[in-house]
Amino acid sequence: MPPPKPKKGGVLIKTLYSAISPGTEGSTVSLVRGGPLRILKERREQVINVLKVFNDYGPSFLMNLIKWRTNALTPLGYSLCGEVLEGWGEFEKGDLVVAVGGEFANHMEIVWVPENLVVKASRKDKAKELSFGALISISLHAIRRSGISGGRKGAYYRYGNNWAYNLEDP
Repeated sequence: MPPPKPKKGGVLIKTLYSAISPGTEGSTVSLVRGGPLRILKERREQVINVLKVFNDYGPSFLMNLIKWRTNALTPLGYSLCGEVLEGWGEFEKGDLVVAVGGEFANHMEIVWVPENLVVKASRKDKAKELSFGALISISLHAIRRSGISGGRKGAYYRYGNNWAYNLEDP
């Protein structure tokens, strides 16, 4: 895929690190690596829907639908840390930045991201950790929404994993 062209209102970024989220992206990669049988086993409802389409519309329609869906590539990734190749606004060539956004901060060597989804960073030695900017902001937003404040305890539960947090006053 050719690199994107710089456009007004955004930043052209050379990716240093791109985060793979353990949720959606991790399960997608894991599912694909498992091969077709695993996909059929884990996505039974989708298989049933495909059979319904076949039954309702016929094989020709189904084949065209499958071709269309497989040709419509969906890039993965939505959180990265990189270096500005071509800046806009406050961003200059060489700046270290964190970029987020499902349609922009994809797992690619070079990306174009609107300036409102980019923030300057200062610690190049922490570029790997900075690539998790979107995941961290989602977590912080969840903590804010929960109403938990400094010194109180809270728990987070997801998919059988438990984490307990003690939020100390700064």
